[in-house]
Amino acid sequence: MNSVSHPELTGSNLGQPSFSEEHGSDPTITIWVDADSLPKDIRPMLIRRAMAKRKYDGVTILVRFVASQNLLEIPGDYLILVQPGEGAADLYIETHAEQNDIAITRDIPLAERLLAHSVNPMNDRGDIFTAENISERRSLRDAMAYMRDSGIAPPSPKGNLRKPSDIKSFADGLEKLIVQSVRSKRRCLENPPRS
Repeated sequence: MNSVSHPELTGSNLGQPSFSEEHGSDPTITIWVDADSLPKDIRPMLIRRAMAKRKYDGVTILVRFVASQNLLEIPGDYLILVQPGEGAADLYIETHAEQNDIAITRDIPLAERLLAHSVNPMNDRGDIFTAENISERRSLRDAMAYMRDSGIAPPSPKGNLRKPSDIKSFADGLEKLIVQSVRSKRRCLENPPRS
C-alpha cells in the first residue's frame, strides 16, 4: 500500500476504511504524528512502533504519520499525505482523531483543541499536555513568540540539539501516555455510555 493522499479535507475518510475497521472488532488507539515538524531523530522509533503493531491489554496501537510532504524514510503504509498548506496536517489529525487517541505535535493550539475532544496530546520532548497545564503552555508560547517578534529574545533554535537522554524522555512519556490511553479506552469499552 502506498501513502494515502487526500486532495481535500472534508472530515470524511474519503472512501478509505477507518483505522478501527482495518482491524475488525479489535479496539484500537491511533498515535497521530504531526510529521512535518517531527524531529528526524524520533522518526525511527515511531516507525518501528508502527511496524510492530503492538497490543496493550487487548487494544491494538496504530501509528499514522500525517504530513504535507512525502517523507521518504516513513513507509507508505503509515504515511498520510495532505495537500500543502497552513495547518493542513493539523486539520486532518483534528478531524480524524478519536477519543483516547494520542497525538504527537509541537503545535500548542492544536494540542489544546485535541484535549477538548478527549484526545491525548504530547510533544516530541515527552511532555504530556493536560487540561491542567495547557493554558500555562500556551501563555508561555505566546509570550516567547511576542519577545522573539519584538527582538527581545533570540529566534527559536533550529536543528537537532537532543541528547540520548532527551530521546529516552520522549520514549518514556509516550509509553506512559499509551498506558494511560489504553486504561481509559478499556473503561469506555467496559462502561459504554447509556443512550
